[in-house]
Amino acid sequence: MKRAAALVGGLLLAYFTLFTVNSLTRGRIFSPDSMNYVEVARRLAAGDGLVQTTAGFNDPRFLADAPDPLPFTAQAPAYPLLIAALSVPGIEPADGALLWSALGALALVLGSGAVGYRLGGWAGAAGAAALVLLCLPLRVSGRCAWSDTVGAACVLGALYAAAFPRAFLLAGLLPGLAFATRHALAAVAPFLCVLA
Repeated sequence: MKRAAALVGGLLLAYFTLFTVNSLTRGRIFSPDSMNYVEVARRLAAGDGLVQTTAGFNDPRFLADAPDPLPFTAQAPAYPLLIAALSVPGIEPADGALLWSALGALALVLGSGAVGYRLGGWAGAAGAAALVLLCLPLRVSGRCAWSDTVGAACVLGALYAAAFPRAFLLAGLLPGLAFATRHALAAVAPFLCVLA
Protein backbone atom coordinates (compact mmCIF):
# COMPACT_ATOMS: atom_id res chain seq x y z
CA MET A 1 0.00 0.00 0.00
CA LYS A 2 2.90 2.36 0.71
CA ARG A 3 4.27 1.79 -2.79
CA ALA A 4 0.89 2.70 -4.27
CA ALA A 5 0.71 5.82 -2.12
CA ALA A 6 4.23 6.81 -3.22
CA LEU A 7 3.27 6.25 -6.86
CA VAL A 8 0.11 8.36 -6.54
CA GLY A 9 2.09 11.05 -4.70
CA GLY A 10 4.69 11.09 -7.47
CA LEU A 11 1.99 11.35 -10.13
CA LEU A 12 0.32 14.23 -8.26
CA LEU A 13 3.65 16.03 -7.94
CA ALA A 14 4.35 15.58 -11.66
CA TYR A 15 0.83 16.74 -12.58
CA PHE A 16 1.00 19.87 -10.44
CA THR A 17 4.51 20.67 -11.64
CA LEU A 18 3.30 20.60 -15.24
CA PHE A 19 0.09 22.41 -14.24
CA THR A 20 2.06 25.23 -12.60
CA VAL A 21 4.61 25.52 -15.41
CA ASN A 22 1.74 25.73 -17.93
CA SER A 23 0.02 28.38 -15.82
CA LEU A 24 3.20 30.46 -15.53
CA THR A 25 4.35 30.17 -19.14
CA ARG A 26 1.41 29.57 -21.47
CA GLY A 27 -1.83 30.33 -19.65
CA ARG A 28 -1.12 33.53 -17.67
CA ILE A 29 -4.83 34.22 -17.06
CA PHE A 30 -5.56 37.47 -15.21
CA SER A 31 -8.89 39.15 -14.52
CA PRO A 32 -9.29 42.83 -13.58
CA ASP A 33 -9.46 41.77 -9.91
CA SER A 34 -6.27 39.75 -10.13
CA MET A 35 -4.43 42.60 -11.86
CA ASN A 36 -5.46 44.85 -8.99
CA TYR A 37 -4.15 42.27 -6.50
CA VAL A 38 -0.83 42.19 -8.37
CA GLU A 39 -0.62 45.99 -8.43
CA VAL A 40 -1.31 46.18 -4.68
CA ALA A 41 1.35 43.52 -4.07
CA ARG A 42 3.87 45.53 -6.12
CA ARG A 43 3.10 48.64 -4.08
CA LEU A 44 3.36 46.63 -0.87
CA ALA A 45 6.72 45.16 -1.90
CA ALA A 46 7.93 48.68 -2.71
CA GLY A 47 7.11 49.73 0.85
CA ASP A 48 4.01 51.81 0.09
CA GLY A 49 1.66 49.69 2.22
CA LEU A 50 -1.75 48.28 1.24
CA VAL A 51 -2.61 50.89 -1.37
CA GLN A 52 -3.82 50.92 -4.95
CA THR A 53 -3.53 53.46 -7.74
CA THR A 54 -6.74 52.46 -9.52
CA ALA A 55 -9.35 55.02 -8.52
CA GLY A 56 -12.89 53.68 -8.38
CA PHE A 57 -11.94 49.99 -8.54
CA ASN A 58 -14.66 48.01 -6.74
CA ASP A 59 -16.02 51.25 -5.36
CA PRO A 60 -19.71 52.11 -5.82
CA ARG A 61 -18.84 55.77 -6.37
CA PHE A 62 -16.03 57.17 -8.47
CA LEU A 63 -14.21 60.11 -6.91
CA ALA A 64 -12.56 62.29 -9.54
CA ASP A 65 -10.43 64.03 -6.92
CA ALA A 66 -9.37 60.85 -5.10
CA PRO A 67 -5.90 60.89 -3.59
CA ASP A 68 -3.16 58.82 -5.18
CA PRO A 69 -2.57 56.17 -3.91
CA LEU A 70 -5.85 55.02 -2.40
CA PRO A 71 -6.16 52.70 0.60
CA PHE A 72 -6.87 49.11 -0.45
CA THR A 73 -10.16 48.49 1.36
CA ALA A 74 -12.64 47.04 -1.14
CA GLN A 75 -11.04 43.58 -1.38
CA ALA A 76 -9.55 41.13 1.10
CA PRO A 77 -5.90 41.88 1.96
CA ALA A 78 -4.36 38.41 2.46
CA TYR A 79 -3.88 37.51 -1.22
CA PRO A 80 -1.82 40.63 -2.05
CA LEU A 81 0.15 40.02 1.16
CA LEU A 82 0.90 36.45 0.04
CA ILE A 83 1.90 37.65 -3.43
CA ALA A 84 4.18 40.32 -1.95
CA ALA A 85 5.77 37.70 0.31
CA LEU A 86 6.86 35.78 -2.79
CA SER A 87 8.50 38.91 -4.18
CA VAL A 88 10.99 38.86 -1.28
CA PRO A 89 12.97 35.97 -2.83
CA GLY A 90 12.67 37.71 -6.22
CA ILE A 91 9.54 36.20 -7.79
CA GLU A 92 7.67 38.71 -9.98
CA PRO A 93 4.28 39.53 -8.38
CA ALA A 94 2.33 38.42 -11.47
CA ASP A 95 4.08 35.04 -11.34
CA GLY A 96 3.52 34.93 -7.57
CA ALA A 97 -0.22 35.35 -8.03
CA LEU A 98 -0.34 32.44 -10.48
CA LEU A 99 1.87 30.36 -8.20
CA TRP A 100 -0.37 30.91 -5.16
CA SER A 101 -3.43 29.85 -7.17
CA ALA A 102 -1.72 26.63 -8.26
CA LEU A 103 -0.53 25.96 -4.71
CA GLY A 104 -4.08 26.50 -3.45
CA ALA A 105 -5.36 23.95 -5.97
CA LEU A 106 -2.72 21.48 -4.84
CA ALA A 107 -3.67 22.07 -1.20
CA LEU A 108 -7.32 21.37 -2.06
CA VAL A 109 -6.47 18.06 -3.73
CA LEU A 110 -4.17 16.99 -0.88
CA GLY A 111 -6.62 18.22 1.75
CA SER A 112 -9.52 16.35 0.18
CA GLY A 113 -7.33 13.26 0.10
CA ALA A 114 -6.59 13.71 3.81
CA VAL A 115 -10.30 14.04 4.61
CA GLY A 116 -11.02 10.99 2.43
CA TYR A 117 -8.34 9.01 4.24
CA ARG A 118 -9.85 9.92 7.60
CA LEU A 119 -13.27 8.76 6.40
CA GLY A 120 -12.40 5.73 4.28
CA GLY A 121 -8.72 4.82 4.41
CA TRP A 122 -6.56 4.76 1.30
CA ALA A 123 -9.51 4.07 -0.99
CA GLY A 124 -11.33 7.10 0.40
CA ALA A 125 -8.21 9.24 -0.01
CA ALA A 126 -7.72 8.20 -3.63
CA GLY A 127 -11.39 8.67 -4.46
CA ALA A 128 -11.69 12.10 -2.83
CA ALA A 129 -8.46 13.39 -4.36
CA ALA A 130 -9.45 12.06 -7.80
CA LEU A 131 -12.89 13.68 -7.64
CA VAL A 132 -11.45 17.04 -6.66
CA LEU A 133 -8.68 16.75 -9.23
CA LEU A 134 -11.25 16.13 -11.98
CA CYS A 135 -13.34 19.14 -10.92
CA LEU A 136 -13.29 21.61 -13.83
CA PRO A 137 -13.83 24.77 -11.72
CA LEU A 138 -10.77 23.86 -9.63
CA ARG A 139 -8.62 23.45 -12.74
CA VAL A 140 -9.84 26.78 -14.09
CA SER A 141 -9.39 28.75 -10.87
CA GLY A 142 -6.04 27.05 -10.21
CA ARG A 143 -4.75 28.36 -13.55
CA CYS A 144 -6.03 31.92 -13.04
CA ALA A 145 -4.51 34.48 -10.69
CA TRP A 146 -7.52 34.32 -8.38
CA SER A 147 -7.67 34.05 -4.61
CA ASP A 148 -10.41 31.40 -4.69
CA THR A 149 -8.22 28.32 -4.37
CA VAL A 150 -6.22 29.75 -1.46
CA GLY A 151 -9.39 30.73 0.41
CA ALA A 152 -11.07 27.39 -0.26
CA ALA A 153 -7.94 25.56 0.93
CA CYS A 154 -8.18 27.49 4.21
CA VAL A 155 -11.82 26.41 4.58
CA LEU A 156 -10.94 22.76 3.89
CA GLY A 157 -8.02 22.98 6.31
CA ALA A 158 -10.34 24.33 9.01
CA LEU A 159 -12.80 21.49 8.44
CA TYR A 160 -10.00 18.94 8.68
CA ALA A 161 -8.47 20.56 11.78
CA ALA A 162 -11.89 20.59 13.47
CA ALA A 163 -11.74 16.78 13.55
CA PHE A 164 -8.78 16.93 15.93
CA PRO A 165 -9.47 18.33 19.42
CA ARG A 166 -5.86 19.47 19.86
CA ALA A 167 -5.99 21.51 16.66
CA PHE A 168 -8.77 23.78 17.90
CA LEU A 169 -6.60 26.89 17.53
CA LEU A 170 -5.82 26.11 13.89
CA ALA A 171 -9.47 25.24 13.25
CA GLY A 172 -10.41 28.66 14.63
CA LEU A 173 -7.71 30.65 12.81
CA LEU A 174 -8.16 29.19 9.33
CA PRO A 175 -11.71 30.56 8.81
CA GLY A 176 -10.37 34.02 9.60
CA LEU A 177 -7.58 33.54 7.09
CA ALA A 178 -10.15 32.34 4.53
CA PHE A 179 -12.13 35.54 5.10
CA ALA A 180 -8.96 37.64 4.87
CA THR A 181 -8.25 35.94 1.53
CA ARG A 182 -11.73 36.12 0.05
CA HIS A 183 -14.53 38.17 1.63
CA ALA A 184 -17.21 35.88 0.19
CA LEU A 185 -15.99 33.13 2.50
CA ALA A 186 -17.32 35.08 5.49
CA ALA A 187 -20.51 33.07 5.08
CA VAL A 188 -18.78 29.83 6.14
CA ALA A 189 -16.60 31.27 8.89
CA PRO A 190 -19.23 31.16 11.68
CA PHE A 191 -20.01 27.50 10.94
CA LEU A 192 -16.35 26.55 10.98
CA CYS A 193 -15.76 28.39 14.25
CA VAL A 194 -18.67 26.51 15.82
CA LEU A 195 -17.10 23.22 14.68
CA ALA A 196 -13.81 24.21 16.30
